[in-house]
Amino acid sequence: MSENEGTQISTNTNKMISVEEALDIVLNVAQRLSPVTLPIHEALGNIFAEDVTAPDPLPPYPLSIKEMDGEQSNNNANATNKSHAAFSSPPPVPLLCGVDDLERDSEGFIELGVKEKNQSSKVTSKKLTSEAWKSFDKVVVKGVTRAKCKYCTSLLSYNCANGTSHLLKHSKKTCPGKHLRIGVSGQTQLKVKTEADGSTPLELKEKGKKKEKEKEFDQDFSMRELVGMVVIHEYPLSIVDHIGFKRFVRSLNTSFKMISRNTLKSYILKKYNEDKCSLKALLEHNEGRIAITTDMWTASNKNRGYMAVTSHFIDQQWILRNRTLRFCFVPYPHTKGVIAKILMDCLSQYSLENKISSVVVDNCTTNDAMMNVLLEKLESRYLMLGGEFLHMRCSAHILNLIVKDGLEVIDPAIEKVRDCILFWMSTPKRVENFKEACQLLNISKPKRVVLDVKTRWNSTYLMLNTALPFQDVFAKLKCMNKKLKLVIPSENDWMMAKLVCEKLEIFYKATRVFSGRNYPTSNLFFRKVCEIRLALRRWVESDVETIRMMAKNMIDKFDKYWHNINEMLAVASILDPRNKMDCVEYYFKRLYKDDADNEVAKVRENLDKLVVEYQMRSEGNKSQEPFSRNVGNRGISESCDNDEDEYAQAKRTKKRKTNVRGEVEHYLEDDPIPENDDFDVLNWWKRDQMYPTLQRIAKDILAIPVSSVASESAFSMGGRVISSHRSRLHSKTVEALMCLQNWTIEDIKGTLEGKHACSTVTEDFEEEEEVVDCIDMDVDDVETSDFED
Repeated sequence: MSENEGTQISTNTNKMISVEEALDIVLNVAQRLSPVTLPIHEALGNIFAEDVTAPDPLPPYPLSIKEMDGEQSNNNANATNKSHAAFSSPPPVPLLCGVDDLERDSEGFIELGVKEKNQSSKVTSKKLTSEAWKSFDKVVVKGVTRAKCKYCTSLLSYNCANGTSHLLKHSKKTCPGKHLRIGVSGQTQLKVKTEADGSTPLELKEKGKKKEKEKEFDQDFSMRELVGMVVIHEYPLSIVDHIGFKRFVRSLNTSFKMISRNTLKSYILKKYNEDKCSLKALLEHNEGRIAITTDMWTASNKNRGYMAVTSHFIDQQWILRNRTLRFCFVPYPHTKGVIAKILMDCLSQYSLENKISSVVVDNCTTNDAMMNVLLEKLESRYLMLGGEFLHMRCSAHILNLIVKDGLEVIDPAIEKVRDCILFWMSTPKRVENFKEACQLLNISKPKRVVLDVKTRWNSTYLMLNTALPFQDVFAKLKCMNKKLKLVIPSENDWMMAKLVCEKLEIFYKATRVFSGRNYPTSNLFFRKVCEIRLALRRWVESDVETIRMMAKNMIDKFDKYWHNINEMLAVASILDPRNKMDCVEYYFKRLYKDDADNEVAKVRENLDKLVVEYQMRSEGNKSQEPFSRNVGNRGISESCDNDEDEYAQAKRTKKRKTNVRGEVEHYLEDDPIPENDDFDVLNWWKRDQMYPTLQRIAKDILAIPVSSVASESAFSMGGRVISSHRSRLHSKTVEALMCLQNWTIEDIKGTLEGKHACSTVTEDFEEEEEVVDCIDMDVDDVETSDFED
C-alpha cells in the first residue's frame, strides 16, 4: 500500500450498524494480528497504521447521511477493486459510523468509540473499590455495561468475573500513550501523549507560561539587588536618574518602579543598619579573640580624613574572616586623643573591649602615642599577656620605608629609565617608532612597558623589570633620531637597574605575602623577615659599591624597627606545625650567633606564659573570674585573705604549669609537618584534638594580620584616597557604602567567577597585547566627572 493511500473506512452498505457492533468486529480482527488482546484504540491503531487503505478526503463537516452515501458511492468501484495487503482472509470489514456516533472535539477532530447520544447512562450500584475506577466510569450502552475512560472516552469491556486489571493497564500505560483520532481530512491521527493529569506537553507549556506571567513581581527583592549593585561596584547614587539605566531596567521588567536618588540612599542606610546588627551578633557569639587593623583614608576633593577599622577573626568553622567595623570621619586635628576616642567608641559599639588580641597600625609617632592612650582605656586583665603585645606595626609599611631608603641611592639611574619610557610612549607616532625599532631588532612580540608612580615602589620595580628587555631598542631609537636631546641610560645605568630588580624581588614577594587577606599571615612573617635580614647582610659585602650603599641604608632602617617587631609573631611561627621550634632556632643562630640561645628562650617563655594564661582564662570563665594581667606572679592572687588561700592557689598554679609544659613539650617533640605549598594550617588545627590549649591560642594568633592594608594598597607610600564621586557624600552615607561593600563582597566572594567580578567603575582593566603607555596608577587617585553625584 502506498504512502498516499491512508486509512480507508468504507461506507458502501445499505445497513446502518451501531458503534458497539463496529467495535466488536474490529476487535476480532485485531486479535488475529496479535495473540494478546489489545485495547480497542491500539488494535485500531495497528490496523489503520499498517493495513488499511486510505479514502478520499471527507468533505467539510457537517455532512448528512445522504451526502456521505452519495459521496462515497461515486468512489465505490475504485474502493472495492483495491486489495488488502495484510488480509487475504478474511476480507476487509466494511465499517459505517453514523453521524450521531461521531463527535467532534474542540480541535476539529471526529472521535471514534464514544457513546451514542441518548443511549448511555452511568450505572449506579454498589461502591467500586478498585483503584481503576478513579479513571473510569461504569456506563450502560445499549443494555451492555462498559467502562468508560474519563480522559480519552474509550469504552472497555466490563465483567465482574474478569476483574479490572485491563482497566489499570489502560490507565497507567496505554491512556497516556497514543489515542486514535480521525481528522476532517479522513486521515488517521494519533493523539499526543498526555501527562498524568490529562494535559498535553503543549498545554503544560502554556500553563507554565501563564503561571510565570501571573507570578507576583517582588519590588523589594529588586531593590535589594539594586542596592547591592551600587554598593559593590561603587556606582554613583545618581545612576537611578540616568535615562540609559532607566531604559535598560524597563526593558528587563516594566513592573519595576524606578526610585529617586534619595530613596536609594534611604535603602542603603536601612540595609547598613540591618547588616551591622547581624555583624555584631556574629562577633559576640564568636569564641576566639578579634584582631583589629586601622587604615587612614583621605577624601579626594575635600580636606576630610576617614579611618577604616577592620576586624579579623577565625570563626567556628576555622575560616579566616575580615569585616569592616567602621569607616568613620576623623575631625581635624588627627591627634592621639581623637583617634583613640574614635577607636574606643568603635570597639564599644561591637562590645569588643574584652576580646581584642592586637591592634595593627601604621608606623608613625601619632599611632604610637594613640596606642598608649588606648592601653590606658582597656582593662589589661582581658588582654593577651596583659597587653604587652597589643601594639603591632604594619609590616608592609615598614618594608616600604626600607625600600624607599634603598632606592634613593640609585635614583639618578631610575630617573633616566623613567624619562625614556615617558618620551617614547607619550604619543601614537612615537609608539609606532618604538614598534619599528623592535621589529628591526627581531623583537616580534614585545611585552608592555610600565611607567611607574613614585608613591608606589612596586611600580618602580615593575617599570625596571619590563624596561630591561628593551635596552637595545632605546639605543637603536637614539641612533635613528640623533637630533633628539633625550639622554638615554648608559650601560652602567642598565646594569644598576638589573641589579636593583634582583634585590627588590625579595621585598616584592614578601609584601605580597604579608598583605594577603584570605589566609593567615602571622605564621609566615618570621621566616620572611629573617630571610630579608640575612639578604641585606650579604649585600653589604657586594663587590658593587652602589649595592653596598643601598644595603647599608636599608639595614639602618631595618634595625631601627627590628627590635620593635612584635615577638608574638615568633610564637605564631612555632604554631605552624611545619616550623615548630626549628625555624626560630635556625634563624636566630644565624642572626644572633652566640646570643641565639637567649633569644630562643625568650620566645619559648612567651609561649609558656600564653598557655598558662589561656588555661587560667578557661577556668576563670567557668567561675566568672577574669585572669590577672601579671602572668609571672599570677600564682599569688591579690584577693587572697589568708596564707591558706594563697597556698592552695599556689598549688593549683604549680600543677597547671606542669600540665602546660607537658602539652607544649609533646607538641614540640613531634616531627614537623613536611613542607607543602598546599598545606592549610587552619585545617590542621581544626582537626587536631591533642593540644586543646594550643588550639585555642592558634585560633587567636593566626587571625592576626601583619599588614594593616590589603594587597592593592600594600606597596603605596601614599595614603588611601576615596573616589571623587563618593567623597562628596555625607560622612554617614560614605560609612554605610564602604562598610556594606566590604560585608557584601566578603559574603559572596566564594561564588565569584573571574577576577573582575567585583571591580569598581573607577578601575580600568583594558588589557592590550601591543606596547602601550601603561601607567600603573593608583585607582583611588582617578577622578572622572562622569562619576560625580
